[in-house]
Parts: sequence; C-alpha cells; structure tokens
Amino acid sequence: MRPWQVPGAIALAPSPQPVAWLARSMGLNRQGVQRIVNEMAEDGLVELGPIRTTAEHSSSR
Repeated sequence: MRPWQVPGAIALAPSPQPVAWLARSMGLNRQGVQRIVNEMAEDGLVELGPIRTTAEHSSSR
C-alpha cells in the first residue's frame, strides 16, 4: 500500500466516506487504510466523523 493514495482518495470522494468505502475504492484492506486515516487525524489532516453502528446504516433497513 502507498500511504499517499489515501489522501488522494479522500480528496476525490464525492462526500465524506467511511474508511471501508475508501479501502474498497482503492482495492486495499480496511485495517491498513484505517491506520493511515488515524495517523492523519492525529496530525490534524482529517477530521473523523461519528462511528455508525450497523443498525444505523441505511442499507440495513
């Protein structure tokens, strides 16, 4: 994985997206992307939104 790809995927996303969506769009595993996003959040480069449970996802209704 190339860490510089994650900021690009975030910038190109049509709206704020879950880490799993970013990982899928890049063909990477969620855990690796999550680690990079967490590091970016610690550095103040991104802001993390609230964590949604499965029941809150529109696809589970």
